[in-house]
Amino acid sequence: MLQIGDALYNAKKSRESHTYHVLVVSHQTLAKVTSNRGQTINVSKTVEDINGYILELSAIINKFVLDLVLKVLMNLDESIKHYHLKHFIEEIEDYHLLVEKENVGPVPTKLLKSLEQVRFEIEMELDERKVFDYRRFKETISSFGEKWSSYNNLKRNLRNLEDTLRILTSDQ
Repeated sequence: MLQIGDALYNAKKSRESHTYHVLVVSHQTLAKVTSNRGQTINVSKTVEDINGYILELSAIINKFVLDLVLKVLMNLDESIKHYHLKHFIEEIEDYHLLVEKENVGPVPTKLLKSLEQVRFEIEMELDERKVFDYRRFKETISSFGEKWSSYNNLKRNLRNLEDTLRILTSDQ
């Protein structure tokens, strides 16, 4: 973790010590930077290498965290375990939807594989018959608490506005 932080800090300092233009377009126009002492650094290659390592490390760290969370959930009491497992699957689905919506990619293969593995293990354990009132469970675990209904009202308002706009524009 310290090495990742150090790499990010040095990338920030490097950017601050050069013009923004140099780093943004270094991969397009500037392959090397030479100091007044004659030392040459290939900026674009260095930044590319750091990014590759950070992506690889983040996938490994993410797998560790996913496995840890799954282990904790699998050891919960049966009365709540299946609620949390179902919620974990929804979180994984939300992640995939967000990646698609934000057009982020490519997602590191190691990350996708670890998500698939966690989902597989959850599906093997999850017993939907033990999840009675899931909506209430979600409201309880939500950090919004009592605001949950206001957010649902907000979504209803959006649908009403969309309907209204559709009606008004259909007359034109």
